[in-house]
Amino acid sequence: MHNEIVMKVDTARQQFGVIDTWQLPSAVKSIIGTETVRQCLDHCWVQHSTRSSAQLDAIVFTGSMARDEATCVLKDEWYKVLGDAEFLLVFKGNVALPSLEEINCQQRRIEDALRQHNIECRVSLAAVRANYFEELPKHIFSYELRNCGRVIWGNAMVLDLIPQFAPSDVSQEDAWRLLCNRIVEQLEVASELPVSSEFFSAAAYYRTIKLYLDIATSFLVFAGAYDPTYAGRSKRLNALARESSGTDQPFDLTAFARVVETCTAWKLDPQCVRLPANREFWETAVYHAQLLWLWELRRLTGTVLQASRRDLLEKWRQMQRLPVRLRGWAYIARRQGWSQAIRLSPRWVPRAFRASPRYLVYVVASELFFRLPCVLSPEKSRRRVDVDWAKVRHALPVLPGASVASPDWRQLASDVVWNYQQFLVGTRA
Repeated sequence: MHNEIVMKVDTARQQFGVIDTWQLPSAVKSIIGTETVRQCLDHCWVQHSTRSSAQLDAIVFTGSMARDEATCVLKDEWYKVLGDAEFLLVFKGNVALPSLEEINCQQRRIEDALRQHNIECRVSLAAVRANYFEELPKHIFSYELRNCGRVIWGNAMVLDLIPQFAPSDVSQEDAWRLLCNRIVEQLEVASELPVSSEFFSAAAYYRTIKLYLDIATSFLVFAGAYDPTYAGRSKRLNALARESSGTDQPFDLTAFARVVETCTAWKLDPQCVRLPANREFWETAVYHAQLLWLWELRRLTGTVLQASRRDLLEKWRQMQRLPVRLRGWAYIARRQGWSQAIRLSPRWVPRAFRASPRYLVYVVASELFFRLPCVLSPEKSRRRVDVDWAKVRHALPVLPGASVASPDWRQLASDVVWNYQQFLVGTRA
């Protein structure tokens, strides 16, 4: 099987110019890149679209796979990639960008083609124009894209359009958003999280490791020591732990750095290290996430140590500028359709002047996530969770589906994830 993959990769490199073929994980990566290029050139969009692949300027590989840090496991001769293979499709000039439906269709086509190679991998495509790169803010994604992204087809200079900036210039607000995004992603697998000390699902296990790793990423941005790779972050976190005086930290850096070092080793090679897959491992991640979430909000708002979570959120809400709030609601209106937006305007307008959709999703997600260890405790030892989930749910930008009079925490988790995927993924609003 390995020899077959290598032969296919060599052929693909000659035909499409996909570079870098090492040993096993890189061979899988190369096929993923090759199939993405081939499908985008040969079957660029849905059958009746007038858009042509000739209007593409470049295809860019990004994310952990572009950094050679993707996790790939072999089982029954199937190569399963944990996480996404992420690509940017760069279009020329003022070409109309493909619709979400077209993008989804193309993703499915690539994923189907990869299964012919015994590779199971989720593919994520985003369509942009060249000016997208020129306008990127000083965010984690921007830095990683400029320094670790790879053009696998087309205009090799397109990433040079991204403005240069130092790691110490990365936005702290963006780092806090990253932590919030990982919290939401935990809610995607909330039903698979451990109720007792039993082992939990592979998906929940992987998300928990990613949570540990990006708690480290977020903290390093605030500490002015960010690095674009998992391995580099682990080294910098260990260095900070050795140099730290123990003051002004969200938690014990020495102990946390050891866990992150092990998680990093697992992320880069799941066969080389064994991590505990039990409730304690997950609950410790929740504990660190909550401490960091509060610590970062205090710095973003300039608030004193004794401030409550509610006070911190209110201060953060007040600091949001009105144009930012309105831009987020305008995005939702476009996604939902203007007729639906007009119908829901009595509910949306008061919210638009108070907070952005992103803020509301993050608030509701944190309200649930930080209570999950208690909610998921065995019934005989469970503390009472005195929360009106219906009231918490009502704060979401959109309440999907039929009205639910008494939603439980599972319904709330599902609705948070739906709002996140519909209105936050793929936009900075």
